Amino acid sequence: MSETFTMAMENLPPDVSSQIITACQLIYGIPSFVLMVYFLIVLGYKNNYTNSFYRLVQIGLLVNISCSLNSWFATRLEKHPSCVFILKFIESIVPGALTIVKYLTYFYMHIQFLSITAMSIHRMFTVIFPLRFELICSKWYPAIGVSFFVYSHLPKLLWPGFTFRVNIQDGQLVKVKYNSVYTEAININAIFSIIYFILILTVGIVTVILITKELKSLFSKISPAYAFISDLSIATEKISKKLTRMALTYCFLYTGILLWSVVSSIDSNFPFLPSFIVNNNFVLLTFLSDIMTLALPYILLVFDSNIRQDILRKRQNQVISVVATSGLS
Repeated sequence: MSETFTMAMENLPPDVSSQIITACQLIYGIPSFVLMVYFLIVLGYKNNYTNSFYRLVQIGLLVNISCSLNSWFATRLEKHPSCVFILKFIESIVPGALTIVKYLTYFYMHIQFLSITAMSIHRMFTVIFPLRFELICSKWYPAIGVSFFVYSHLPKLLWPGFTFRVNIQDGQLVKVKYNSVYTEAININAIFSIIYFILILTVGIVTVILITKELKSLFSKISPAYAFISDLSIATEKISKKLTRMALTYCFLYTGILLWSVVSSIDSNFPFLPSFIVNNNFVLLTFLSDIMTLALPYILLVFDSNIRQDILRKRQNQVISVVATSGLS
């Protein structure tokens, strides 16, 4: 394999399959994107979302919104010859911008993991240490977001240079792929993907166990005067099942990126995939990325009673206030 692969991004023949794929992605992508922006705004100004958990949700929404936008400039628009002029204009105005957006596809893998895990950890500690943890998170959540940003760039230090460079040569927009760097980056990110999957699953399981245990202990001490809790064991079981479903949902969403990273790593070292799959590798990545990137508003609607009640105008009973403010009821 040669060390580099250079391709002119302009004047490519139209690809009907890419146009169909883009149309499909726009059909589900636009409403999902609008929903994320709507949630980001609503969680910021409504008084019933002052809990620090929703600040972490806002970080997650902001990450996913920017990730979705970045993916169009990093991988999607270049598949459409009629849209390459947009990329060329950006590169002419800000040289090196397209190289950065291609690098950011790795960055978002790490920061999305952090945002998912942070929400699970928050649920756990909000129930175990409700007042103290809430004060800490409310004060330090901007620093948490900054630390996520810094950490997600650190894995880049493990491989030299960029996997792709995009620039304008002789009036043409050109993409250069550095094969050895790409292979090294894919291998490293495959390892991170496996670690992240294990951590997401572990945090989810530990959260279910600890919160269920804490709620049983808490409910056992509640006075009979709390008549609105008709059956404490049923309430506890309901919350436990919801947390379990949430943990499995996050694992499912991350499975696609995990498999893509691992299979791509194996194929880059020991080629075995059919040429059709290899040629459409990044198209597959965009779909898998969409599954994880666009899912958060729907997860909130399904699992968070506060948001569901507010958005869908449904009246639901709450178990106790400390559980409700964490979106667990």
